[in-house]
Amino acid sequence: MRMWKRALLGASLTCIAAVALVACSSESPTATPVPTPTPPPTPTPVATVAQPVSLAPVTRDESSLSGNINLKVGQELNVSLASNPSTGFRWDLADPQPNSAIIQKVKNEYKPPERQIPGAGGTDVWTFRGVAKGQATVNLKYFRSFDPPTTAPAKQVSFAVVVE
Repeated sequence: MRMWKRALLGASLTCIAAVALVACSSESPTATPVPTPTPPPTPTPVATVAQPVSLAPVTRDESSLSGNINLKVGQELNVSLASNPSTGFRWDLADPQPNSAIIQKVKNEYKPPERQIPGAGGTDVWTFRGVAKGQATVNLKYFRSFDPPTTAPAKQVSFAVVVE
């Protein structure tokens, strides 16, 4: 009988050891997983691009072209000049041309008078933009293209633009 007791004791110890191993195992079907704390997301730095500041255009007419006209780089200048293309006259840049490294012509357009009367004059609007710091002189002439080249223009305007 002693042998039988030894076998029973050995089998009992083996069962207890097996139960203990299963209970301590992390793969137990009844074990509740412990959540691992996740760190808060790290903000991603965003590159910001400086937006160009929108500058209001500077507006001048023939009576306000004396002295220096000050512009910022990127700012536009609108110059309004009385014009009547029905007479054959038109405005154009005269020599010497303005320094295009400092100021550039953007456009020029004729605006007819509000009341459409045959032969009535309107306005030529010249738009320039300051492109770099410096000073430039703009010369415009009012002439007829079919006149002889030696004919003086009917009008001339000249003004200095300082781009800061």
